[in-house]
Order: sequence, then structure tokens, then C-alpha cells
Amino acid sequence: MVYDLAQRVTVPPLLKAEFAKARDTVEHARGWRRHQAARLLAEDYGYRNGWRLPARPLSFCLGQLERRSNQTRRGEIGYPQEGFEKPIFYRADGRPAAIVAHPYHVDERQLAGLRERYLLRFEIDATYPAWLALGLGAKLLVITPDDERIAALDAEAGRLQHTYLKGSLAAWRAHLRGEGMPMTVGRRGGHAAPGFGSIAPHDPERAAERAAFFQSSTLQKGSAR
Repeated sequence: MVYDLAQRVTVPPLLKAEFAKARDTVEHARGWRRHQAARLLAEDYGYRNGWRLPARPLSFCLGQLERRSNQTRRGEIGYPQEGFEKPIFYRADGRPAAIVAHPYHVDERQLAGLRERYLLRFEIDATYPAWLALGLGAKLLVITPDDERIAALDAEAGRLQHTYLKGSLAAWRAHLRGEGMPMTVGRRGGHAAPGFGSIAPHDPERAAERAAFFQSSTLQKGSAR
């Protein structure tokens, strides 16, 4: 019985027999036993990936996960608004580390759009059972920060800072993400620096509108002179 498994102090990863028992209970049992077994599988999955499932997990949104930040920014509500089914929120060193969802259907177009907007990886893990919907055809969708793309963003921000000898790295990152107004370069800040909104802008349409507005305003100033 999973009751015996749940009563002792469980140190992940689960042993092979414990894993099989927990999986069987999640698939066939109901109520408290199923909930407890699902919790064990969730903790085991986190342990295998270097993440922790707090006793009282706090949700976070995709932007927070990308930044590995506990703080929300303007416009963020601290919860994924993309409709992920049965999300589990993992942390590492007290910061957001991963979101594991259990979708019955994976919308590839939606994921492609999210990959363009966020520096995150969206992967289906077929090596572990989808413990919150086992036996119902659900998949395990794992969302984690894309460290390679984040490093590329930082490298490009550093290159632009070195090239134009102005601004902070944070300001150049915001420029590349299309956040706020573009960084300006040239004599008296005559035109927008290259690359505005070119790396995973959270709101591509607004970034394009800002860039077009700024470009038109600088052209008008130039013609007025």
C-alpha cells in the first residue's frame, strides 16, 4: 500500500519498487492515496532534475521563469496565462526553475509562438509518467530557461555596449527584447541602435510599433533641420 510508502521519510529518488507502487496507485487509486502517490512522483521527478517542490508551492509566470526571479514585472500576474493544464512549479535555490504541465493535447503552434517570445525551452518528456493524468493520454510538458539563448542575449548586449560605449548591460538587454524605447546612437542620439526587439520580444507587435514610431520621429527631426 502507498500508505506505508507515504508514512516513512522518503528520500528521493524513489527506489524501483517504490516508483512502480506509486505509479500504480496514481493510475488506479482515488482520493488521498492517489494524491499522496502523485506528490511522491512529483518530488522524485524534481530530484532527478535538481529541482525542489516546496511544501506549499507558489506559482510564477513564464517571464519570472525566464529571469529565474521571484519578482513580477509590470503586466505580469505571477501565473502562466497560456492555459497550461495542471502545472507544477519547481524551484532551485529558492528561485523559479521549471514548470511541468500535463497537457492532453500539445499545441505546437502555441509553443512555437511562446519560444519566439520567451527565452525558454518547451520539451515533451516521454521518459517519465504524467502523474497528474496517468492513463488518460496526457503528456509531460517541461518548461525551463533556455540558457544558450540567454547567454547569446547577454553576449550581444555586451557587444553593443562595447561598440557604442554607452548604456548598461541591462539597458541593452531591454533594447534587444524590445522593451521600452530603443537605445539611441549617433550624433545627439540621432537614430535607434540596431537590433531593437530582435531577440524574443515579449510583445512583438508593440516592439515593432515603438521602433517605427521612434524611427519616424527621428526622420521628422532630421528633415526639420
